[in-house]
Amino acid sequence: MSLTLPSRFEEKISVNNAINGCLHVVLSKFEDWLSDNSLEFFPEYTDHGISHVQSVINTADELITEESWDVLTAEDVYVLVSSILLHDCAMHISKDGLWSLLKNERFNGVLLGFGLESPWRDKWETYKKS
Repeated sequence: MSLTLPSRFEEKISVNNAINGCLHVVLSKFEDWLSDNSLEFFPEYTDHGISHVQSVINTADELITEESWDVLTAEDVYVLVSSILLHDCAMHISKDGLWSLLKNERFNGVLLGFGLESPWRDKWETYKKS
């Protein structure tokens, strides 16, 4: 299965060749990654593969009113679709990816940099105790 854009999205991005090209490259890269759809963690959760992402893209299109559509730009469509592609990425983390988050200091800093969140290592310890 491949990811496709609703016709309104295609029309909107067609006016900007750079956005059009970039968005189709991003879709292609995510297709390859999502097609594996083997969740090592939480496999009992709902499907988070291509079908799910396609459904979210289609739903987003259906939620945009005609009045809103008139003011949206190609860049807005790019950000919306990219956000949809990214929204479940953590569900696809592998065991190796998790260990990288826990052991590599580059990734183990305080989240968001506001000093309010815990490092990944602390979150993992809390999870193991629950």
